[in-house]
Amino acid sequence: MVEGAPSVDSAPSYQGHRYPVEVISHCMWRYFRFPLSFREVEELMLQRGVIVSYETVRRWCAKFGQAYANELRRRLMSSTTESATVLTGMYAAEAEYLAAGGPGEASFDLLAPFFAPDVELHQADSLPYGGTWRGHKGMTQFFLMTGDPVRRTWPTAQRPGSR
Repeated sequence: MVEGAPSVDSAPSYQGHRYPVEVISHCMWRYFRFPLSFREVEELMLQRGVIVSYETVRRWCAKFGQAYANELRRRLMSSTTESATVLTGMYAAEAEYLAAGGPGEASFDLLAPFFAPDVELHQADSLPYGGTWRGHKGMTQFFLMTGDPVRRTWPTAQRPGSR
């Protein structure tokens, strides 16, 4: 099944059609997801070894298209709502983290639920806080480095007191 396409379980009945559900669903996904004509969908399917006419794709889109589009719209709204909820929680945790003193003062535990335990952050080595930061411990160190006003102001070689 194509990632991003609605599940076969939620699709209308394709019983009595010559092609399997996956082929019909994939054709409709390509047509509705990308700015393709029915003939372009036909050509793309032919490249995958599936012979289906553009007229068949047009009929499928006319017959199943509205239900398919409704399912895509429902899934899009659901994922948008979930993303907004996560971002709202993350912003609130960040505000609490900064209010508690930020890097060096506050506990990273406030932010930890928003990072996977195996998170990796890659920063260019040319930055004062460059390198690869792994896991919650690495993120804690990264926040400490970026929260240090001396490190943010001067590159490593020009830091006061360093020779």
